[in-house]
Amino acid sequence: MNSLRSRFHRLWKGFTLVELIIVIAVIGVLTAVAIPYLSGIHDVSHVAKRKKNAQSIAAQYTNARAAGAKFGDAGASGPAADLDQIYTRLNQGIQGASPYDPVVFRVALSETEWDETRKYLSYDQSADQISILDGR
Repeated sequence: MNSLRSRFHRLWKGFTLVELIIVIAVIGVLTAVAIPYLSGIHDVSHVAKRKKNAQSIAAQYTNARAAGAKFGDAGASGPAADLDQIYTRLNQGIQGASPYDPVVFRVALSETEWDETRKYLSYDQSADQISILDGR
């Protein structure tokens, strides 16, 4: 009985140093593979968010212009000067021209979000139209 206990005790002393080093190395390799992959997913989600913001700005601008909102300088009825002017007016909230339907068009982004989203927008002043770019 005593020999069986000592034999069992010898078999289960613990992990050797080599086994622990191998496990640590495997974890390191898995981490080295996973981090760039997860970083790529993060970048893809940022691009999707910026494109969605760009679509929202373009839609709000189109809807506001259809409702008679004035984006021109000093409330003039002409087209806006540039994207920054459009965003500034949408960020403040701009009301359509109809007194019977006082809809306020508004887009609220932080300055950083606007700077990143702007890369996906193009404004054609002659057509008074915002386009969404594919930009990467």
